[in-house]
Amino acid sequence: MTHAEIPIACTLSAEERSAWQEGMGRTIVEGYEVVRELPDGYALRFPGDDAWANTLLEFVLHERSCCPFFTFGLVFEPNHGTIWLHLTGNEGVKAFVEGAMLRPGGEQEQPALSGV
Repeated sequence: MTHAEIPIACTLSAEERSAWQEGMGRTIVEGYEVVRELPDGYALRFPGDDAWANTLLEFVLHERSCCPFFTFGLVFEPNHGTIWLHLTGNEGVKAFVEGAMLRPGGEQEQPALSGV
């Protein structure tokens, strides 16, 4: 199955999704500092400490199994700077992220020239 053929749908049951929203989902949604729109998704900026690095890796490892339509990226800024979580994919990914993860009225930046 090609990336474009993977449906934009979470495979968690309603009960599992509710638990995710109260646990890891809440941690991620409440924890990002800034969101940046990308051509094919979003980048969320987090503090650069090791606790966040571990949390974000745990998030990606879990999400790979229930949301296989995502392409994930973790970008670590130099000198223990911020960490960017990239959530990208084919058409429909932006709308999914907007509905599931972005805080209404949250701080947004314009895409950076560097592509971060």
